[in-house]
Amino acid sequence: MKKEIVAFALMLGIASISCEKTEVSAPETENNDSTAVKEVVWKYDLAADSGSTGNYVYFSFNTNEVVPSTDSNSSKWDMAFKSTSIIFNGGVSGPAQVSAQMITGNFSDVLTAPVDNYAFDTEETYAIPNGSGEGWYNYNFEKHIIQPIPGKIMVVKISETEIYKLEIISFYKGNPAQPDNAKDVARFYTFRFQQL
Repeated sequence: MKKEIVAFALMLGIASISCEKTEVSAPETENNDSTAVKEVVWKYDLAADSGSTGNYVYFSFNTNEVVPSTDSNSSKWDMAFKSTSIIFNGGVSGPAQVSAQMITGNFSDVLTAPVDNYAFDTEETYAIPNGSGEGWYNYNFEKHIIQPIPGKIMVVKISETEIYKLEIISFYKGNPAQPDNAKDVARFYTFRFQQL
């Protein structure tokens, strides 16, 4: 009889243990609050008409990828590159409403988007002007190289709720620290961007 009582007690203990409620906390989810800091995304060696074809290379912030030129008349792309020229999918350059502006500052310090002063590409000028010292780069006449201007940040407005900051780091394949026109291949953009 003692054995039966001990066995019965063990069974009750096991049953009560297996029926205990265990609280499992829900996994933490990303904060979708508009104040949450978004990830900085890098794009390396985006070939911008490296074959000198005269064609733009279309880019999407959402996919961080090149968009086929067959989609150039769509809203699938945000900005496009051809040599040192940059256009945006708005104004005379495309059917979307993408506008941009250039600001001066440190990339990490730009935490909010400007409210106004965005421009569309027009027949007269691009939203980000092209030419040495006019927009994002300087041309070194002595060394014949394109150098991004430190502290020049593009702010690209896709919509009222989707705005990015972008800084061009290099115009040469492999992002060399000291580009050499004799050996480094030009028209390969390295840049970083972040949604504001």
